[in-house]
Amino acid sequence: MTGRPTPPRTGIRLLELRTWNSLYTWDAIQSFISTIGTALAATALICSIWFFRVTMKYVHYGDIDKNYFEILKIAFDHPYLREPAKIETPQQIEKYELYSLMMWNFLEAVYDRGLKDSYLKKTWYPILEQEGARNLGWLETGTNRDNFKQDFIDYVMREKTRWMAGK
Repeated sequence: MTGRPTPPRTGIRLLELRTWNSLYTWDAIQSFISTIGTALAATALICSIWFFRVTMKYVHYGDIDKNYFEILKIAFDHPYLREPAKIETPQQIEKYELYSLMMWNFLEAVYDRGLKDSYLKKTWYPILEQEGARNLGWLETGTNRDNFKQDFIDYVMREKTRWMAGK
């Protein structure tokens, strides 16, 4: 046998073991990085949902605030709308009817949004009570109740005694 000597079996086995260990190490690293990526994605999703909810809270608050401001501007231009006893003309009655419908629609929106958000409820339910007490006569007249959801009307009827006591 004059050729090249065959390598001992232990050397081949060592080479195979090094290759296998190297592949195993890279698989482990890849798996670890993949796990970290998944965890970061899940964390980002949770943070996004939380930020969305916080943002929507402020958007709802701003939306309610803007609507209330617009209704109050109307009343500022026509003060008798906030004191129905001072209404004297048919035109004022018409404006009061529209103003009250707007106010009650606004109050129903406050009620609906406040049910889902304790922050809005805490902030806006006092306005709902104050304006509800001020405009309760309109709601109880004729078929005006038909413009609103029954659960809102039920809420108003349950609370009206307390509202009127605080007035």
